[in-house]
Amino acid sequence: MFFLKLRMFLLLTVLFAIIYAVVSMISYSMGLSNFYFYLALSLFFMFLQYLIGPKIVEWSMRVRYVGKDTHPDLHKIVEELAERARIPKPRIGIAAIALPNAFAFGRGLRDGRICV
Repeated sequence: MFFLKLRMFLLLTVLFAIIYAVVSMISYSMGLSNFYFYLALSLFFMFLQYLIGPKIVEWSMRVRYVGKDTHPDLHKIVEELAERARIPKPRIGIAAIALPNAFAFGRGLRDGRICV
């Protein structure tokens, strides 16, 4: 497990370094080399990711939300687990992909979503 976490950390570091290098080269060629420009740009991208992140996950995994009437057993299990964890019950969706996977996403506890 440690080596998997280490590889994921290194992969993210390399990806962010590539993005930083590309943005730095473009902005340097435009004559922008101010620290505050990079700070504002990073804050803008973090805010944009916060706003559209869940929609990107829904789109890429083709999530379809289901109601209690169509999948009552799944809703019952999630409701019981949410009560035990003392968190609000998240929205429940089903991913229309061939990979067996289950994951949680959202902006916070009140905007939680679970997908199977």
